[in-house]
Order: sequence, then C-alpha cells, then structure tokens
Amino acid sequence: MTLINLIGGQLAPNYFAALKLRPDKIVLCHSLATKEGALQLREQILKEFESHISLFYVKPFDFDQIRKKALVLKNTLVNQNDSDIILNFTGGTKPQSLIFHEIFNSSAFRKLYVDTQNECLWWNNETNYQSDHFDFRFDVAQWLRLNNVSHFNQTDINIIQSLKELSEYIYEKLQHQDKDGKKLKQFQTHLTRLLNDKRSWSGSYSDRELDIVEESGKNRVKVELYGKRYPYKKSDFWHTYITGGWFEFWVWGKLKETGAYDDIRGNVSIQTNSSSKKEIKNEIDVMAMFNGIPLFVECKSGRVTAASINNLYNMTDRYGGKYAQKLLVSLYPVTHPSLVEKLNESGIDLINGPIGIGDKLTKYYQNLVISP
Repeated sequence: MTLINLIGGQLAPNYFAALKLRPDKIVLCHSLATKEGALQLREQILKEFESHISLFYVKPFDFDQIRKKALVLKNTLVNQNDSDIILNFTGGTKPQSLIFHEIFNSSAFRKLYVDTQNECLWWNNETNYQSDHFDFRFDVAQWLRLNNVSHFNQTDINIIQSLKELSEYIYEKLQHQDKDGKKLKQFQTHLTRLLNDKRSWSGSYSDRELDIVEESGKNRVKVELYGKRYPYKKSDFWHTYITGGWFEFWVWGKLKETGAYDDIRGNVSIQTNSSSKKEIKNEIDVMAMFNGIPLFVECKSGRVTAASINNLYNMTDRYGGKYAQKLLVSLYPVTHPSLVEKLNESGIDLINGPIGIGDKLTKYYQNLVISP
C-alpha cells in the first residue's frame, strides 16, 4: 500500500491517516513552506511503525506545475506496480488538493478525506463513497513533538486534583466579593508584592472555613480548609498557588469536568527540539487537545495587560501550529478598549468574570472546529 499525503498547515489529518492505514510506503507532498512539517511528520510516523517515507516537492499555487508534478508522481507509482495507491487530499493548498484529486480520479486509485471533527475517514473511487470511523487521540506530548517541541516539568495532575476543593473555595470567595472575598483579595495582593520585592513570606489569612498561617522560621505554611490540612509545606509552593496558581488549577478542573478533551495539562514548560542548550523557553498555564486541535489557555486572576496578551499570542504562534486555538480566562472583567481591541486583533477568545466563568468554560469546546 502507498499513501500520498498533501502537507499543509495542519499535520493532524496526515498523521491520523498514516496511523490508521500503516502503509508500506508514504509520499509526503510538500512546498518550501511545509517542508519542515513534512520532516517532523516523517520522524513521528517512523516512531510508530516502519514505512518507506519519501518527500516530494510541489509548488503550492502554480496550477500547471502542480499538474505536471502530480502526473509525474502518478506515472512513477504506476510503473512501480504499486497495486493499492491512496491519495489523502485533506491537506495541502486548495490548488494542490483539487489538481491531485483530478489526476488520481480513476478506479485505479482510492481517495481519502480525514474528517477529524466527526472522527471518520471518507473514501471514494470515482462515484462510490463510504465512511470509516476512527478513534485516534492526540495527547499534549504527541502534539508538541509533531510541532518540533518537547514538553516537560508540567504540574503533577494528582496535585491539581488534590487541591480541587481549595481552588473551588477561593473562586467562590473572590467571585462574590463579599467581606471575606475582599479580605482574601487583599491578602493575595500583599503576597504578590512580597514576591515582586524578593522578600520572604509574611502574613496570614483566616475566615470561618479557611486558615493560611506561616509557621515562623520553618519556611512552611499551614493551610487548612474545613479542618483539613493540606500537606504541601514549602512556602514557595503556597506563594505560587495563592497568588494565581489556584486559578490555573481551577480552570484545568473546569475543562476536565467536560470529559470532552483528549488531554489536559497544567503549567507546561516547553522548548524547541532544535535548541542546543535545551533551556526552558516559556510556560503555558493550561494546554488541552480536542480532536487534534491544540488549545492554549492563559489564566489571569489579576490584571490583564498587553504583555499577557502578547505572551499568549506568541506562545501559540510559535508552538501551536496554524490551527491552534487561543483562550484568555480572566477572573475579572476586561473592559479597556485597547485590550479588547488587541484581543480581537490577535484572534484570542476571552472568557471573563467573575460570574459565570465555569459555565462558559464547560461549553467552550463546542466552539472548537478543525479546518484542513
């Protein structure tokens, strides 16, 4: 079996087709702009199974040249007596897809379209069509490897889950802005200033259910909710959690509750595979996968700034691929006209609160639609 893949900005359909069919030969038709993606795809496929994979250069928009190259490829494969030749025309540019479909449109070849949104493969040879269900799932690590990056040093999921009740409690307090909520917000602001000034922990918070107290001289913090003490003792951990980490955990939990995502990770540190020093390039608060679509989420429990918007845009642009989705979740309303305009220009979706964030997060996956 020989599989012809047209390489475009979205590698997932090509990867899915290869995993489903596991052909003996694969031809990756690429342009100059998509050659790097073709090389990354070849590397990942070969990690899954053995196949003879070749690269085939095709200009993206020159109709005459595309037709000539398609004919050359067709004749080459036929002369090699390949008995089962499949064209996956999901990717590539529109001219590439149209002309390759035209050249390979005979009963001697099968044509394939990968519909990741509906999780099926559409086949046709001349006039007959049929669908074939598939159930391949990307996790975050697979996606990042496919896009030439590595992920590491993510927050342990068990820690996020163990603090679910506490994260929910903090959100409820801050959402309603009652007396305790305002007091908790002041406490968070105080800790943020200490962090920015590189000073040690100082202070405490207490209401009827929650107690946060420094254990003087021990670099430890006691945190109790409803009489339950949490075991994380290092003050640095609680600094990070109380001043904003809790909101990342809460957002992660809301996305997890839907059961719709193939994978969700928190506080993901990433780097390019080509980096010689392997230093951490940056972090993503929450990253999720939905039917081959990567979702990058920036979580802000404090003030949203132009810098935070730029960070989300740049991270997604650098590591997410052409069809990655960007979401900024802000605990408080984002109303400044320049920020709203910047979000729109950057193609970033916004969910802001404090009321109703949870409902919007649990329904957000319904907006995610993949394009070839």
